[in-house]
Amino acid sequence: MRRRIGCAILYRIAATYFIVDLLFLSFIRPLRRRLMGGGRLHNWVEGLNRYVALSLVLVPLAILEPIKPVGFYLTALRVT
Repeated sequence: MRRRIGCAILYRIAATYFIVDLLFLSFIRPLRRRLMGGGRLHNWVEGLNRYVALSLVLVPLAILEPIKPVGFYLTALRVT
């Protein structure tokens, strides 16, 4: 019983994550095209020093990376 409840909670967390990710992508793609089309954002990123540019990658990575163990756990539950 406890395992089923835990599994249901983890599935909901994973589903919520994927839905939020899809919604975010559907919002960000047109915005990215608009911003990168003119080249202003590209030039701005090129003008940043290396540590600030690195933080543009590492901050989202640090926020989203902890979700991966949940996905691995869900996969392991499905395999066993």
